Amino acid sequence: MKHRLKNVTYKIAIVIALVFSIQTKAQLVFTEIMFNPPESGTDSLEYIELYNSGSTSIDLNGYNLAFGGLVSRYTFTTSYIVAPASFVVFAVNANAVKRNFGLLFTPLQWNAGAGLGNSGTNIKLFSGPVSTSSVTIVDSVLYSNTWVSSAAGLGTSMSFCPSSGNNSLSTNWFSSAVNSGKIINSLPLYGSPGTLECPCTMSIVSQPSSISLCEGNTAVFTTSVTGVGLSYQWKKGTVNVGVDSPTLTLSSVVSSDASNYSVVITSTCGTLSSNTVALVVNALPTVSVNTGAICNGNSFTITPSGASSYTVSGGLSIVNPSVTTSYSVTGASTAGCVSSNTAVSTVTVNALPTVSVNTGAICNGNSFTITPSGASSYTVSGGLSVVNPSVTTSYSVTGTSTAGCVSSNTAVSTITVNALPTVSVNTGAICNGNSFTITPSGASSYTVSGGLSVVNPSVTTSYSVTGTSTAGCVSSNTAVSTVTVNALPIITIASSSSLICIGQTANLTASGAVSYTWNTSVTTSVIAVSPTVTTTYTVNGIDANGCSNFATATQNVSVCTNLEDAFINIQNSLFNVYPNPSNGIFTIELAADVKVIITNALGQEVVNNNYTEGKHLLHLQDVANGIYFVKVSVGNTQSTKRLVVNK
Repeated sequence: MKHRLKNVTYKIAIVIALVFSIQTKAQLVFTEIMFNPPESGTDSLEYIELYNSGSTSIDLNGYNLAFGGLVSRYTFTTSYIVAPASFVVFAVNANAVKRNFGLLFTPLQWNAGAGLGNSGTNIKLFSGPVSTSSVTIVDSVLYSNTWVSSAAGLGTSMSFCPSSGNNSLSTNWFSSAVNSGKIINSLPLYGSPGTLECPCTMSIVSQPSSISLCEGNTAVFTTSVTGVGLSYQWKKGTVNVGVDSPTLTLSSVVSSDASNYSVVITSTCGTLSSNTVALVVNALPTVSVNTGAICNGNSFTITPSGASSYTVSGGLSIVNPSVTTSYSVTGASTAGCVSSNTAVSTVTVNALPTVSVNTGAICNGNSFTITPSGASSYTVSGGLSVVNPSVTTSYSVTGTSTAGCVSSNTAVSTITVNALPTVSVNTGAICNGNSFTITPSGASSYTVSGGLSVVNPSVTTSYSVTGTSTAGCVSSNTAVSTVTVNALPIITIASSSSLICIGQTANLTASGAVSYTWNTSVTTSVIAVSPTVTTTYTVNGIDANGCSNFATATQNVSVCTNLEDAFINIQNSLFNVYPNPSNGIFTIELAADVKVIITNALGQEVVNNNYTEGKHLLHLQDVANGIYFVKVSVGNTQSTKRLVVNK
């Protein structure tokens, strides 16, 4: 294969140099010399070919080409990068060489006036200035026109193949076989500036081998071939794969990569095909595994599937963790391929519940609810959680969590049964308006109907009493306290004369009780009074029940002129009312046919009737307690007396 170097090649090479480390000790060798072209007169087709046979780029900045003595024929004064397997062509006449050999690049033209010796010359490449020191000599060829006879003016250049060994030996040089298509002085022009020529030898030293591996691994097919200018085309069946390399690398192989593989090697010598080898890709197993939950203290069996053998983290398939734990599981197929995944078996460890339960006390006859906690469901000795023992009793309780784990302990609920108290209470009697203290016994605290233990009913009333013990138990019975209410006596005072003259005496008669005490300190029911002015008298009476009440009466007194005496006598004899005070029923005695008007303290009439001579009943039960005035009139004569209603 012919490699032609263009101007653009050098530009690319410069860029490539930026990513390759640049070494000053590159494998730079002279590989072609046209020292005696078939020209007449001055030679214009002389050239020297320099080849980088190494694996790294090199910068020729500061290098010098010398021949015909220690004289620099070309100096590199700026950066000039030569990539691996690339060339530099020096020419006596760059344009002539480019034109006659059909080059796509322009060679470097050495200094004018210098030429290569037809009989022989020592060509040297210095890594620095031209010097007698051998330290800076990169390559040197001292050729002779006897090395290759056809190169001595017969139209060919002489070439060297780097794989042949040392280019200072004449036996390693040969006549160029590349015809330029030009005829110079009737001689065909042969030469390949910018192209490496090597003898055509090629053979497969080692064949690729068949491979069997697991999915995801890297398969590497390798062949070894002798020859130069080799190119490689790997094939999967008949399909081209891979890159131009003696090695085919298939990374992370999958089942679709399984096939027959071979490589075709091509050079200027022809084509060789390797043996066909097989790539067997074994599938990776996919492992699955069970998960589950256990109660603390129990064991769990890890059961994987999907492979032939398994590896469990921790080493055992039967485990009994004390806390929730995840176990990784991998598997291997019969082909030894490890599973593509790692299955995880998570064993949830459920704690054993610790049960607690309430205790308490009840009153005999009541029920108690056993209320445990710490679990989801419970078992109570006896079977029921609502119990009503008649004596103090203990109940054992176990629990089960939602995960089905039975409690690690047995809780005990002790129920104390308290007796019910029996209550008794006093009874008694009071006078209307007085209070009575209900005094129960037999318990610690009490509840009285109506809410108060000190009562003052207006009528005889029974009060129910319950008691509660210090344990909070309500009495088994309800005691009854009956409070008898005795009415107050209705005390009345009657005067023998509602109006007397000074010096006269009136008898005041009290009634409605069994004993009396007047404000005059007299204790009889009748007293005689002779006031000199109108005077009010009060009497307090006590009945047989010990209940007391009082009444007041005003004795009217006049100075009594003769006319007044007569009028008073008329008034006193006109009517009489008794008893007074009264519970609302009064008897009125009339000495004539009269008109009777009764008014209250505000002057409002409550009675307005005509009555005939004789006794009549006045009914004032429907009026309020208080003082009323009864006025009796006949003709122009009127008489008024005060009434007291006390129901």
